[in-house]
Amino acid sequence: MLTMFAKRKSELQDVLLQEKKLLKNAREKLVSTADIQLVRQKQEAEIERLEKETKTTRNHQSEKLQQLKEISKQKRLELEKEAKIILDNVTENSRKISNKLIVEHVNKICRENEELYKDILNKSELIKAMEEEKSNLEKQNEEVRNNQLFAKDLEYIEYKRREGLSQLKSLSAQK
Repeated sequence: MLTMFAKRKSELQDVLLQEKKLLKNAREKLVSTADIQLVRQKQEAEIERLEKETKTTRNHQSEKLQQLKEISKQKRLELEKEAKIILDNVTENSRKISNKLIVEHVNKICRENEELYKDILNKSELIKAMEEEKSNLEKQNEEVRNNQLFAKDLEYIEYKRREGLSQLKSLSAQK
């Protein structure tokens, strides 16, 4: 009876030692979970900032494009009006000179429009890159959430383990 009790005591001490190791590992994982949550909060703030920046950039580019269209239309109308006045009031020689100037002016506007178009394309690529970064941050955020769920599961397992140890102690105390 005494040897059986000593054997049982030894087994329970081994189990207790293993459980202490598990508890230590779980505590270390809980500490890392707090770090992960901090990273997640930072990433969520960054995602929100990027979303606002993307929206602002899109709105700005849309407004700029609309302004460019309007300016281009106004300039074209002004050029047509100026061209008509010039052509009506000048001689054939003056007409040739004015046509040359108009073409140069239109070419200049076309070059400016091309530069603005390239700028818009660059901004669009920037928006795309920001959206990709947002997507990556959302994926990382999902991983952080999964890690938090894992940590909560570990806490629950630890709680159940303690509950089991408590029941074992009360059973051994009753014997």
